[in-house]
Amino acid sequence: MYQHLSQTAISVCIVLWLLHLAPRAFGQQLKAQVAMMNRGTYPCIQMDLPKGTTERQTRQVWINFLKAYKPQKIKTDKKPGEVFADDVYLPKVSENTVDVYTHFLPNTQGPLTTTVWFNLGGAYLSPEQYPQSWSSAEQFMQYYYLMLQRTLIEQALKKQQKESKTIIRTIERLTKKQRKLEKAIQKAQKAIEAAQHQIKANRQEQQAFLAQKAAMEKRITYTRSQLKLIESQLKNRSKK
Repeated sequence: MYQHLSQTAISVCIVLWLLHLAPRAFGQQLKAQVAMMNRGTYPCIQMDLPKGTTERQTRQVWINFLKAYKPQKIKTDKKPGEVFADDVYLPKVSENTVDVYTHFLPNTQGPLTTTVWFNLGGAYLSPEQYPQSWSSAEQFMQYYYLMLQRTLIEQALKKQQKESKTIIRTIERLTKKQRKLEKAIQKAQKAIEAAQHQIKANRQEQQAFLAQKAAMEKRITYTRSQLKLIESQLKNRSKK
């Protein structure tokens, strides 16, 4: 069914789905924390990610997401599992560029969790010191969450479209086989009709020959009687 949708229709469906998720998406998953990273222990934002996401998937979406904010560079340190974005342009968070550090950690009791530290230059962003900037940072994270949700939905849609194509191909194969069987039935029916006509003609021919046989048997009986009469006459003459 999805293959018949235009790209615009698909985009509208995704947006509507995200709007449906948005009111409940940020109820509990954003938390102000103090956590350790490779530079020390600092205030940070922790956010539970959508169920079913993988660390590799969320990291890639995060990197692509950060690129829109013109960082000088983005570095991934696989050993501590950290993504570092240098000089990110976040005017609602800070007048200056911001260094963003991100960890993606599996949660044994729940979904994957991302932890983000915002280095403002002289201090790390916290809700106590920078309440307005903190609120903007939360909105920034919420936007990322929606982008991640959209990626998940697009991937699900792609998978469903692939499955739909497989189903359609199967239906086409079965329909083709049905047409082939129907043609075989039609051919068989024509053969049956032809055989039935032949049987009818055969019976009529049999009846004609049976009539000829009966007539012939009468003629044979008569001819035998004539032969017997002649033989009787010849016998009588020989005695004289």
